[in-house]
Amino acid sequence: MARVWRRIVCVSSTGRTAYSWNLAVVDLPLSVVRRHLRAGRPLPAHAEDLAEEAAAALLGGENQR
Repeated sequence: MARVWRRIVCVSSTGRTAYSWNLAVVDLPLSVVRRHLRAGRPLPAHAEDLAEEAAAALLGGENQR
């Protein structure tokens, strides 16, 4: 998440809206967790990495890790 937070700081200076980063940092990870919890399943080991990569892609940093 630290990498994603650094991207937020960069993105906010480029004029992205708060909605964009709220979607990437709050809504997307919550969706990943909620889907598994509602199904009564544990989170897959790679869920955190996938959420981080997706958030970075939404923020325009898909090539930066």
